[in-house]
Amino acid sequence: WVRRLVGDDELNFRFSILQRRVGFRHFANGCTCFKQVTGNEQRDIARYLIVVLNGLPSHHKTVITALRFLMEFVHLGEYGSHDDDTLQYMSDAVAGFHKFKQAILDAELRMGSNGPMDNMNIPKAEMFHFVVESIKQMGIPAQHSTDITENKLIEVAKKPFRMTNHRDAPPQMVRALDRASKHRIFSLYLE
Repeated sequence: WVRRLVGDDELNFRFSILQRRVGFRHFANGCTCFKQVTGNEQRDIARYLIVVLNGLPSHHKTVITALRFLMEFVHLGEYGSHDDDTLQYMSDAVAGFHKFKQAILDAELRMGSNGPMDNMNIPKAEMFHFVVESIKQMGIPAQHSTDITENKLIEVAKKPFRMTNHRDAPPQMVRALDRASKHRIFSLYLE
């Protein structure tokens, strides 16, 4: 949506001129040049997104407001623990996004294969309503973070693949994972 709103060149320029900060990634070449984006890179882009959109023409104000509420919801969802106040902030962010999401459609930012779409039927966006209640009932939702998935991908796929001779890798990977599992179990037995 943001790429269609601002344009790649302008978005890259806005990201590239941000001041460097310790502990934050700096996108010297912008953020649209990546072929693949990891969860950490997505989080770093999201940290700057609303700041980068500051100063756009006033007719984009409601779109930016909708995106701000969406980013606020995402950032609040990453908290390690929640209390009644943070859950209320999340509910307010969801309500704000749904209040202003029509502006995204009006600006023709939501695209399908046949051009601009006239609906916001996005299952994940509709599920936002249930996240707060889910946190109250079951605790922090791990499924909203890709850190666990990325870690498991490295542990279960990338490292075992490096241990193979790269010919007929899957059986070798299974053997490597089986050995690692047996090693862990034996180490627990020795303790």
